[in-house]
Amino acid sequence: MAAVKVIGVGEELAVLLSPELRARLGVKEGNVLQAVEGPDGVTLSVPEPSFEEQMNEARRLMDKWQNVLRELAK
Repeated sequence: MAAVKVIGVGEELAVLLSPELRARLGVKEGNVLQAVEGPDGVTLSVPEPSFEEQMNEARRLMDKWQNVLRELAK
């Protein structure tokens, strides 16, 4: 487990990751982390590229077939 620090950046908050933690996670500036809330707090992880691609495709299809999906949900 590693401690992280939360700082204010304008009106937003940012989480600071130590160089050691960034190296272990393979995180670089500009990367997007996945935050998952659980019973023990929040877990940060690097999403799998294939998962992100699948989610983007799912969003695209849901937008394309929005009317059909709405009718099926009735």
